[in-house]
Amino acid sequence: MRSKAHHIFFILALFVVFGIFSQTNAQNATITAENANLRDSPANTGKIITTLANGTELVVLSQSGGWFKVRSGKNIGWVHGNAIKLDDVSQAAVDSCDLCVTTVKDRMTDRVTTVGTEKIVISNDGKTGFAISLLTL
Repeated sequence: MRSKAHHIFFILALFVVFGIFSQTNAQNATITAENANLRDSPANTGKIITTLANGTELVVLSQSGGWFKVRSGKNIGWVHGNAIKLDDVSQAAVDSCDLCVTTVKDRMTDRVTTVGTEKIVISNDGKTGFAISLLTL
């Protein structure tokens, strides 16, 4: 069992080193408001991390109600949907995977891949985890 865990860790480390977990399959957006507050939670009461100017390009990580969790440079936080315009997803490439999980039409947001005999979930924000075998094909 220990050898198997080391094997999986080594493979995941290689993925990180060689950039396998890139944001090429993420939804992009642009700030359309004059300025938009990037907040630490999806609410007007969330602490302001920074203010984003019109035209700032974003990577969308997830959505909650009318709020979008985004990455802008090194900052990650929440912006209200009224302040952004989502880029056309039909032009984006989708990576292949064993099982694609999506919350955005025509857009892969998470993927499940096999490393050895283990199913590994890879999310757009770079986090990984293991899938329960009953939930995978």
